[in-house]
Amino acid sequence: MATKRTYSKKTSSKRTGKALGLYSLVIVAVAAVVGVASLLGLGGDGLKNTLSEMFGSLLGEEQTVSADLEGLTKAEVTKVADGDTFTIDTGDKVRLIGVDTPESVSPTAEKNVPFGKEASDYTKSQLLGKTVYLEFDVQEKDRYGRLLCYVYLADGTFYNLHLVEEGYARVMTVPPNVAHEEDFVAAEDKAKKAGLGVWEDYENIFPE
Repeated sequence: MATKRTYSKKTSSKRTGKALGLYSLVIVAVAAVVGVASLLGLGGDGLKNTLSEMFGSLLGEEQTVSADLEGLTKAEVTKVADGDTFTIDTGDKVRLIGVDTPESVSPTAEKNVPFGKEASDYTKSQLLGKTVYLEFDVQEKDRYGRLLCYVYLADGTFYNLHLVEEGYARVMTVPPNVAHEEDFVAAEDKAKKAGLGVWEDYENIFPE
């Protein structure tokens, strides 16, 4: 499971009031669903699934944002170029620090490999249209003008590390941005031993 970033934070009275109002609405809604379910004879898994869907719809982001990411730059992902590069709502392109996914959109056609598209599609499924939190290292941008970032999801998942853990990326260390190098290397070693993702056919996925 990917490493998550956690913090402590004082909850404001405004947010508390909002939460109480929201959960009051949930309680009323659940009571209504249970009543209707009784009339329709709905029970067991059917009732459980209905309640699950309703909770998810009503709670929305409040249900998923479990980590305090205060101090990081909040952004929305508007476009995904490949597994390790995307664009945010400011128009800036973001390059994940410390990791490298296989090529899928390289101008040099022979560098593009099927697993590159798989990694790209995975990042699209995880990031596109989502809110992310950006953390910088020593250098803010690379020579192409892209923001160099460690990226966290709303639930605290460290996405750079997650890609390595799941075998979608290999470690690519470029000093001086090395704050999480040890974590990446350790995750890569585990993924390699397990033969995950790129490590199933490394020589063909990363042709040198």
